[in-house]
Amino acid sequence: MFCSYCGEKLPDTALFCHKCGAKIGSAPTVANKVKLILDRASQVYLVNPPIKAVVNGTIYVSIENGHTETVELDPGPCVVELSGSFRKAKLEFDLQKDTVVEIGFNRITGKLTASIK
Repeated sequence: MFCSYCGEKLPDTALFCHKCGAKIGSAPTVANKVKLILDRASQVYLVNPPIKAVVNGTIYVSIENGHTETVELDPGPCVVELSGSFRKAKLEFDLQKDTVVEIGFNRITGKLTASIK
């Protein structure tokens, strides 16, 4: 048998790991992930480019018209930078629970819009 925390080989009768002290049979604590759901509205335009999203500067997602993309993140500060064609939008918020960001283009101005729901 092996310790689920440190991997140390242990006797089958062990109740605690003699190396790290962990209780045998308990799994390591995993940080809870939260979902950031990027929901793009289905809109009809002559030209409808995909919207590219950069989440926290490292996760890149392309969202097609009428589609949804989900990213699992650790809770905490979140920055979502969106770009579609030459239009851009940026959201900064504290991500503590599953959150939906609705994305689309304003029908009058053509501006890229994003809001948290």
